[in-house]
Amino acid sequence: MPANAVVLDLSPCGIGIIRSLALKGIHVHAYDCLEKYKKGRTRYARCKPCPDPLTHDESLLHFLLTERELFQEDPILVAGSDEFLQFMSKYRIRLAKHYRFLLPDSLFVDSFIDKRLFIKLMEEHDIPGPRTLIVNNPLRYRTILRDIQFPCVVKPVFGYEFRRHLNRKVTVIEDLHQLRKNLFQYSSYGELLIQEIVPGPDEAIYQVGALYDGEMQLKAAFMGRKLQQYPTQYGSGTLVESIVDEEVLMKGLSILEMFHVTGIAAVELKRDSTDGKLKLLGINARPWLWHSLATRCRINLPYLYYLTLIGKPFTPAFDQQEGILWLHLIPHFLSAREKRKSKNMTWFAWFRTLFGPKEFALFKWNDPMPAIRIGLSNLKMEWRTKRMMKKLNQK
Repeated sequence: MPANAVVLDLSPCGIGIIRSLALKGIHVHAYDCLEKYKKGRTRYARCKPCPDPLTHDESLLHFLLTERELFQEDPILVAGSDEFLQFMSKYRIRLAKHYRFLLPDSLFVDSFIDKRLFIKLMEEHDIPGPRTLIVNNPLRYRTILRDIQFPCVVKPVFGYEFRRHLNRKVTVIEDLHQLRKNLFQYSSYGELLIQEIVPGPDEAIYQVGALYDGEMQLKAAFMGRKLQQYPTQYGSGTLVESIVDEEVLMKGLSILEMFHVTGIAAVELKRDSTDGKLKLLGINARPWLWHSLATRCRINLPYLYYLTLIGKPFTPAFDQQEGILWLHLIPHFLSAREKRKSKNMTWFAWFRTLFGPKEFALFKWNDPMPAIRIGLSNLKMEWRTKRMMKKLNQK
């Protein structure tokens, strides 16, 4: 009997991992905290609610050690969100006695998640990226007001802190007045960073994903670029294209190798329209939001990760199919609505994106409920976010 897989996350990323494994005949168990479990449970896995990794990490550890008794042999373990990745890294020694997984050194995991540490890491290795300033005291705040260029973005030190309150991973600040008015309100959601926006369109943002084994041997690689994102200017991908750019691919892989990143990981880069240079936006030491596009394009990273962990040999996978789209329907609709207001998109142009070969982020005819539940939740959360931000701007 093949080893089982355990996926920690029932967001679109986690659901993509589950389906990529289940389609290969792997029995998958999936866990997430109660609210996300209610929305994301899928017929492709045995799903259960579990303790929150941020607020009840010891309880989650006990939960997973208890669940291990259900399996005849150690299952593979994979995280689909930063919260679960951070938990796995913290308890890696105890978890490794019962589960199989690959993670980079804990210092790097912490640095990829904590944006303060990530800034230092980029500076130490002289990696170009957007200018970022930390908001940690009133005196520093006054200095920032003199130094920052607009528009800019405000983001939390830990990306998940905004998502727990707003349907955003960042918020765009248009001018000094808006920054002064809103900054301390946003600080109630966690410590903040102010970051300049790298000039260039959405199509200049690339993601390079890869799988490295425990000896840092490259076993698979995939890349794509954003075509649309939400919120526009600085958000999560809603329409993504599978494409190979050798310069971007080599740059992304070199960064992962620089930090000895094992397992599945991804680098986000943007080509600066002012100087043509690639700027580093972030690193994930886990599958990223639209990794299921790789599976559609013949690079099934979760399954190859599974084979790596059980020690079954396979031919390294690098020959990806190009020109396939990945579509996250509800955020893509919200992006089009926003762009239509500024006359950057028509509904006819948006409607055309629904046709052609593609991979949907969530929707499948034989498993429609995650898309319906998460889609309705996204619309509700977006309505709340718009109301909250409107109130902030009226103060």
